[in-house]
Amino acid sequence: MAQTEDIDYEVSDFAIPDDDKSTPDPDRANKSILLEIQKYLVEAIDEHNGLDLIDLTEQAKMTPTQQIAVHKLVINHLRNIKTTIDNKVKEL
Repeated sequence: MAQTEDIDYEVSDFAIPDDDKSTPDPDRANKSILLEIQKYLVEAIDEHNGLDLIDLTEQAKMTPTQQIAVHKLVINHLRNIKTTIDNKVKEL
């Protein structure tokens, strides 16, 4: 087994400890924009959450079941984005 030896550790007289000041959040200036996005997401989720957008005519490119499935995916995606934005606003 190799022996280890302690090495003297010298610190310069000019060395100072780091300040514990946290850096300000760069998104603080964008809080108003985040609040507008929150409002938009609530409106978009409400719009896609209804059956008013389902096209029941014969000319529809997707069946009503497919349209509902797409709207469910869109709503889920919008809710995930809204959760991320909500958490960011809470941090500010």
